[in-house]
Amino acid sequence: MLVYIKGSSFGQYLKVGYNVIARKQKGDEPDDKNDLFTWFGYSKNLETAKKMAAKQVVETEIREFKLQQVEKDN
Repeated sequence: MLVYIKGSSFGQYLKVGYNVIARKQKGDEPDDKNDLFTWFGYSKNLETAKKMAAKQVVETEIREFKLQQVEKDN
């Protein structure tokens, strides 16, 4: 069983690195806010993420996630 989460709140589940996810598209065009996503795992390097994605039975994509650094005002 796969559990899908709406794209508008899916970002909180991503981890720093390369995330392996599956998208269930709701419309004609991909829409990160309205499509549904499920998360399979992540890796710090792209090669391992590609191996993880190849093992899945559904179509996957790899999305890189980085922490945004807060800039300080001087």
